[in-house]
Amino acid sequence: ILSLLVNITCIFSLLGFFILQSLVIGSGFLSEKQNAGYKVDKYGLWLGYSIYAFLWVLLSFQFFRSGAFLDASIVNVFISMFVLFSLFPINNILSLSKRWGWKDYMFTEKCFTLLSLLAKGALALQIYGFLLL
Repeated sequence: ILSLLVNITCIFSLLGFFILQSLVIGSGFLSEKQNAGYKVDKYGLWLGYSIYAFLWVLLSFQFFRSGAFLDASIVNVFISMFVLFSLFPINNILSLSKRWGWKDYMFTEKCFTLLSLLAKGALALQIYGFLLL
């Protein structure tokens, strides 16, 4: 959705973004599978973080190139999604560091669930409101 808002309409570019996002999800799965025991291997995490950062660099480049930053509603969607979706890796890093409340596995999972609901709800409300205006 963010790709379309910043005027990426080429099917091959959209497919590329889909593949990159799938790699981020796949690296998260790889990390979960590797970290099932007591030894923590952060290779999958850093791979996912790197791809995720690259996605946001590409989106930001297109955001400024297309002139989408001139529309306040698109700027709001873009910034709020960047902030909300960037909280996922932060939650994951805190989970691995076992600090504060993140020592408890269920606390971490509740944070992931809450972040997911907030991010997806905010995106849905903003897109719905954006399309109604």
